[in-house]
Amino acid sequence: MQQAGGKRQSIAMQSITCADLIHVSKIVILESCCIVSYYPDRQMQSCFIYPLLCVLLGLQAVTVRGLLRTMADTDREKWDSRYVANLGGAEPSTILTDYWNLASCGNALDIACGNGRNSLFLAKMGFMVDAVDISTVATNYLAGSDPKINVICQDIDDWTIPRNRYQLIVNIRFLDRRLFPLIKDGLRPGGVLIFESFIDKKKNEYCLKQNELLHAFQSLHIVYYEEKKSDCSEKFDETVALVAIKKGL
Repeated sequence: MQQAGGKRQSIAMQSITCADLIHVSKIVILESCCIVSYYPDRQMQSCFIYPLLCVLLGLQAVTVRGLLRTMADTDREKWDSRYVANLGGAEPSTILTDYWNLASCGNALDIACGNGRNSLFLAKMGFMVDAVDISTVATNYLAGSDPKINVICQDIDDWTIPRNRYQLIVNIRFLDRRLFPLIKDGLRPGGVLIFESFIDKKKNEYCLKQNELLHAFQSLHIVYYEEKKSDCSEKFDETVALVAIKKGL
């Protein structure tokens, strides 16, 4: 899920899909209110109206699931086409090579692994790596490259991190705020988080705010934190990097 230049943003909250979900919910609520008010008799409601409402809610659930599948398919197609055009570089992230050795060797998670450059580095260092990405092209490229890498082709917007599993979690140039508490729960006591993303005041949906990442993981022991201006090749104002250790050992 990294772009050729290394950037990845979640599309889970695109306005058109949110509008669709809200529209479906409003229809179900309005229909439910109309039906109940039209049939005030409680026996009629229990025998006929409530089952009908259940059907309507079921149809809503089917519609929502369909919209979510469409969103995931659109996301996958977008990143597949980008990886076909440019699979990206092979060198691991600098912040990872600088701080990976803070973690005890064991299980590692590479969120939005892209072409697997960071997963391959961690496997070489002896970690058992879960590498997760939505792109079929990227995960097919990585699959089978190292027996210590478990490749998971999965929409991260609809994915849950296993609790208390990882000695190291890597999140490089990807942002999904929903994952923040899951990342903390996924770390074992003494586990290390290495996180890198972007700050841009004009693109809050895709970027962090100043000090947002620091506050999000303040319950961890912060080893390193830096916000700095991006170079001219980047699309965003600043990069932000954090290295932190989960307390508890």
